[in-house]
Amino acid sequence: MYARGAITVGQLHHTGSLVLGEGLVRAYELESRTAIYPRVIFDDSVMNLACNGSTTNSWKAKQDFDGLYFMDYLALGPLILGPPLHEEPILSLVRNEIISTMENSNDLGVKSKVGWLARYLNDNSDALQMERIPLN
Repeated sequence: MYARGAITVGQLHHTGSLVLGEGLVRAYELESRTAIYPRVIFDDSVMNLACNGSTTNSWKAKQDFDGLYFMDYLALGPLILGPPLHEEPILSLVRNEIISTMENSNDLGVKSKVGWLARYLNDNSDALQMERIPLN
């Protein structure tokens, strides 16, 4: 249910069944060692290109508490969230899953990741017209 990733700039070599290159290695390193929370971070190389090439933030980057920029997918609204799933809005399902995980997991790593997501949703709860997630 939760995903994380990284976007960077670098060369890739594609064949029918193989992808190699510094871009892939850098994205993998960022995702596995730096992204940590359920977010997609932008590498400094992407931020440098974006800042030099555009005066707008159409790709919706947001700076996080740790100084990293991540894709602010909630700012994309309906494009990302899509229509309700099985009559219950997707955010309601996500909210319930977060609360359940926070209450039932004994894994501190999982709790920190889900806690990050809860705070991110709470920061946007007014715009999303969503009830805030209670945090301890």
